Amino acid sequence: MKNPVWFAAVVSLAACLTSCSPAVADVIGFWPRRDLDVRVRFENLSDYPNHDFYLKYGLGSGNPNAGLHLTRIQPDSVTRLEGNGSRATELYLLAVPRGQKVEQPPTGPDNRKWLTTSSNGAALQSWPFPDMQLEDLNGYTLVFRVRIDQDRLEVTLVRSQAPIPWTWIGVATSLGIAVAGIVWIRRFRRAKRLGKPSPD
Repeated sequence: MKNPVWFAAVVSLAACLTSCSPAVADVIGFWPRRDLDVRVRFENLSDYPNHDFYLKYGLGSGNPNAGLHLTRIQPDSVTRLEGNGSRATELYLLAVPRGQKVEQPPTGPDNRKWLTTSSNGAALQSWPFPDMQLEDLNGYTLVFRVRIDQDRLEVTLVRSQAPIPWTWIGVATSLGIAVAGIVWIRRFRRAKRLGKPSPD
């Protein structure tokens, strides 16, 4: 390329787009959407030592009801939703008497009955987690509290923790490097035309 300034700019722009592609995929529609990355934590499961807790949900690239998951939740630990894809169903919490076997998710194109109801005898199942669209929470960690009141299992969202914007920090850094490179090349070319030593 005859113009090194434009060459440096093109190379730097390509690097920026490569690094930021997952974050801007939904915005510019150029890259395919990445897998959904949502993590959950429950603050007070240890208050209910006589129960085992599970998340029920569907996650997939197409119909999320065809990719159902049952994920064990440990007290005071962060759990990432399992599965691949960018589409998800609502979340349900299942509380099972400690040590009791749990019905595993069935396979097939649509098994919402397993998702929305519990057939585990004494197990309790929450209503769908309120006011929550998981596709809009990619990268977030969601913190909840639970409450068992006789035969009712209630889930309350305490807070949602946004992801650290490392991608955009990387983009800004790459753009800064690109601008610095362009400025240096211009100074180098100007010094060369004037017969001066090249700038450090």
